Formats: sequence, structure tokens, C-alpha cells
Amino acid sequence: MEMKTSYQLDRERIPQHVAIVMDGNGRWAKLRGKPRLFGHNAGMEALKEIVKHSDVLGVKYLTVYAFSTENWKRPIEEVSGIFKLLIVYMERELEELHANNVKVNIFGDYSKLPKASIDALETALAKTKDNTGLTFNIALNYGGRDEIMRSVKKLAEAVAAGELKAEELTEKLAKTTAKRTRKKAAETEEGEAAEKPVKKTRKTAAKKAEETTEETAEKPVKKAARKTASKKET
Repeated sequence: MEMKTSYQLDRERIPQHVAIVMDGNGRWAKLRGKPRLFGHNAGMEALKEIVKHSDVLGVKYLTVYAFSTENWKRPIEEVSGIFKLLIVYMERELEELHANNVKVNIFGDYSKLPKASIDALETALAKTKDNTGLTFNIALNYGGRDEIMRSVKKLAEAVAAGELKAEELTEKLAKTTAKRTRKKAAETEEGEAAEKPVKKTRKTAAKKAEETTEETAEKPVKKAARKTASKKET
């Protein structure tokens, strides 16, 4: 894969790790008079190009923050549509990602996503697990507070089991523990109590995402297109 640019890049200064917060898709769509899902779809297309260019430029790690724990508070139709787009992306891009030696990695507790989304993610993880090129990290159902709680719990368990002494706790160890526990779901009683209202939305969104088809997720976009066409005719 060859990329042409109008300027010379200093390859020595290309960062090893690039992180992107996928924010603003809804606002971008609104400014253009389109539904929010239209913006998320455009974001997915942009992501495809970002992954390709990152690989070509020699970036070793690309992390995209795609769906946080806060995003469950969005309208159910939007959440359902995002999950559908995730499946579409994986189904369309997996073979090319694998052919380009890209390794897919997931941060966050993705077990709360709809089954179809989980299956698509786990297929990608299994297929690319031995690849040695660009590591493509996708953060899903992630949250800073949740990660801190899981890391603290892990350290507390190690101290209680006698595997670690309190005086051995350092910032470096805390960071290492956070990285190790990032992929694991470790819910606490406080977390469960605080998230009860959100969990109901999660279950509803997950159920809706599984029951609807890809066509259903795209209805708002098609509806907007019909309205635009109608306006032009009049």
C-alpha cells in the first residue's frame, strides 16, 4: 500500500502510539441537517482511512475511543445504530485488516454489548491475535472511574492474599495493574448500585440492536435522504 502526499514526512518523528476520541459525529451530522447515525456512519468511513494510513506511516499502536459507559445514556435508536455499524465495520474490514498484519485489540468491558456485536469482535480478536503489525485498539464500554475501581480492587486483592505489601504500591505498579485489568470486567457493589438506571437502558438497547436488521439501523439516514430529495423536487 503506497500513500502519496504533497509534502515530505520525517519518518523518525512519527509517533509510535496515536489515540483518537471519536467525538463530534452527531454534531457534524446536525450541522448538515442529517440524523446522528449519518454522522456515525461518516465516522466509520473516516476510521477506515485512519487505520490504513497509520499502518502505512509506521504507527505501532492506534487506539480509538469508540463507545464509553456514558454513551449508554444516548437515545436507544442511536446506541442500537452504533452497535450495528460496529458489526458492519468488522464484517467488511476484517479480511483486509488481517491481510495487512493488523492486530485487533479491545479495551473495556465489551461483554455488555449485544451478542451479535460480541461475536463480531471475538471473531476479529481470534483471527488477528498472532498478527505482528499495527495494533488496533478499540475502546468499548470504557470509563475512567470503572477502570480505577477495577485496578484498585485488583491491588487490594493482591495485598489481602499476601502477594503484595502495602509499601510496595507505587504509581508505576498502579499503571501496570490498570493495563492488565483493562480488558476484564470486575464489577463492584457500588458500581452496580450506581449503574442500575443505566443498566436498564443497556439491556433495552442491546435487545433492540439484536432484533433490528442493518436496514432498520439505516432508516434515519434513508428518511433524511428522501426529505432532501423531496425538497429539491419542490
